[in-house]
Amino acid sequence: MHSSIFLKASLLFSALAFAACDSGGNGSNTSPPPPGPADPPTGTVEQVILEVDQFASNHNGGDIAFGADRLLYIGLGDGGGGGDPQETGQDTTRLLGSFLRIDVLGTGADYTVPTGNPFAANAKCGPGLNPGDCPEIYAWGVRNPWRWSFDPVTNVLWAGDVGQSAWEEVDQIELGGNYGWDCREGAHDFETSGCSNGSYIDPVAEYGRTEGVSITGGFVYRGSAIVGLVGRYVFGDFGSGRIWTLRSDGVGGFIREELLATGDSISSFGVDQDGELYYTDYANGRIMQLVASGGATVTAVDAFPNLPAIAAPTKVLVEPGVTNPRWFVLRKAGQLLVFDPDNANSTTDYWTIAVNSSGEGGLLGMAFHPDYPVVPEIFLSYTINGVGGSALRSIISRLVLDDIVSPTGG
Repeated sequence: MHSSIFLKASLLFSALAFAACDSGGNGSNTSPPPPGPADPPTGTVEQVILEVDQFASNHNGGDIAFGADRLLYIGLGDGGGGGDPQETGQDTTRLLGSFLRIDVLGTGADYTVPTGNPFAANAKCGPGLNPGDCPEIYAWGVRNPWRWSFDPVTNVLWAGDVGQSAWEEVDQIELGGNYGWDCREGAHDFETSGCSNGSYIDPVAEYGRTEGVSITGGFVYRGSAIVGLVGRYVFGDFGSGRIWTLRSDGVGGFIREELLATGDSISSFGVDQDGELYYTDYANGRIMQLVASGGATVTAVDAFPNLPAIAAPTKVLVEPGVTNPRWFVLRKAGQLLVFDPDNANSTTDYWTIAVNSSGEGGLLGMAFHPDYPVVPEIFLSYTINGVGGSALRSIISRLVLDDIVSPTGG
């Protein structure tokens, strides 16, 4: 079982890259979204540049993104299971449980290792165990970095790392940093056997299971519509639906404050061209936007309330030259749906992006087109039930909005 990183020759994903977590047990695939309307309809090639052995279906990590240094950063979980059974978090001869940094621009189907990486002089690592420390590693000791982002002003890499059973944490990921898992969970000892002392970087914030059960990392707010949030890191919890901010305490630390209790299953945050914040509601298939609601109060509202109800799939976008069945995101009655143009096994062409009775399926993540709203496109990562009881399908689709629609805050 592999986690694979893909590239398209067009490199459109240089501004859009984010991971699609495969909940169906086949590892995780990170892949660029489909080419936009302005991109060449032919000559696009998908190439595998890096593969990682994954021994369980969970802890696939949460994002890929380019930094200001034009290098590709990849956040990988510890490979799954509970309690890091293969001890990958502290094992730098494996790529799991780490942040990777590689150079993929102008390298074709290959990549090069940046000279500043901690183990840059070593030979490239393969999918599993390797003879030496992996040169691709930028930082290590993470359990499952579910959503992370760069602050566009400071270039600091902020990450939410999901805990095992007691502590959820927020980290600032630094070059060469060891964040402790599985010797530590948050700032607390977890498994002390074989662990050194004093070499771990503590989280900048943490919270226990009375407040949430699974952190979802967010963004430093750099918009203008919510003045009191500017410069604060905003993040949430998938289980409790709470959203918090971190603000500087003036002496090198941070103060965590609750911003909003949504009750939603917050699976990811997104940011538009103006720096305004959104989140995806996994259980209900909705995109929500954070907006000011008077004074210092912030609320979450339906991001696209003006999208018309869909009576027929008249706005389905067909990719040039694609002959295989494709899945496209549509909108109806406040919820996102998926249209399958070749769904002969169902009485309807629509699949709802929402959690079913078995707790499976849902909306995982979003990313705005870099030229949004001039190019009115949002890329969505989600899972839906397979046909005929088969495993979940992990999909990235493009939601195309016409010019009569604008976000609530736009």
